Parts: sequence; structure tokens; C-alpha cells
Amino acid sequence: MSGSDFVASFSPVPMATKVAKRRSLYRRTLRSSIFSLILTIGLYYWQRDSIQGFTLGAMSGLWVLVVVVLAVMYFLLWRARRALGRVGHGQAFRITAQGMELGSPEDGRRVGWSEITGLSAQARAGHGARLVVTMRDSTTWTVPLDFLDALPGTIDSAARAFSAGRIGLDLSRLDSAF
Repeated sequence: MSGSDFVASFSPVPMATKVAKRRSLYRRTLRSSIFSLILTIGLYYWQRDSIQGFTLGAMSGLWVLVVVVLAVMYFLLWRARRALGRVGHGQAFRITAQGMELGSPEDGRRVGWSEITGLSAQARAGHGARLVVTMRDSTTWTVPLDFLDALPGTIDSAARAFSAGRIGLDLSRLDSAF
């Protein structure tokens, strides 16, 4: 371990930013939905004699859709808040000239460059991107990128520099998830 190693630490900032954005979007959508509901009810009572069955059914269907969208948005907000509570503390991983130290210095796993077969960023639809380190024995180590204080480009540059160009961060799986 030298002063020139690359250390990626856990940071709640990226996840807290995601939570704040989702909370803001949810609140704006909820406010505009309540305002629209009040206007719809007012319009209904003002024009209830001329509203036909189809129009009433269409308005009701739209409001069911709005409620479903709000429920999904609330679920995504809840899930982001829960993930924020799982952000670790301290070192997530270290990149050195010898390889990577996955986890904290006390209980982390040291893996040499010859044991690492892949370093990639992967995502599933609806989930954030994860950094995945694949070893020669087919085991993997993962950490959500939203939990780290380093950007993927920085991780890629550090991996390429410390591994003498043998290992780089593969970002191609990020595009295929969306």
C-alpha cells in the first residue's frame, strides 16, 4: 500500500442526490395531480348534465392511471431511500500495481491482476449500475456505482494505468440494460 494507490471510498452523496431528485419529482407530480383532480371534479359538477357515460369512464380511467403512476414513483423513491441506508463507510476498493483490494483494508480480499479476468459496469433495468470484478475462479465481487465517490471513467483510467493496460472498465453492458 503506497500513497500512489487509487482508493474508491463509499460516499452517500450520489445516492442522496438520487433520493432528492426522486422526492422532488414525486412531490411535483403529486401536487399537479391534486390540482388536476380538483379541476376535474369542478368541471364534472359544472357540466355533469352534459357529460356522457364514455366521458365519465375515460376520466375515471385516466385517474386510475395517475394513481398507478404515483404508486410506482413512490415505490422507486422508497427503494432509493432504502439503498441510501445501505451505503457503506470507508474504503470500497483499492487499485494498486499488484492488483485490487476488494473491500476494507481489514477484511478485504486482495486479488492480483493475473487473477482478475474482467472489470465491468453492469445494470439491470430499474436498478442502478454495479461495478463487477470477475476473478479467474468465476467468483465475482460487486458494489453499486451509486455508492462510490469515483466515476466510472476514473475507475477505468486507474485500472488501465495500474494494470499496465491489461484490465479496463467495460461499460458496454450499461447500454444494453436500457
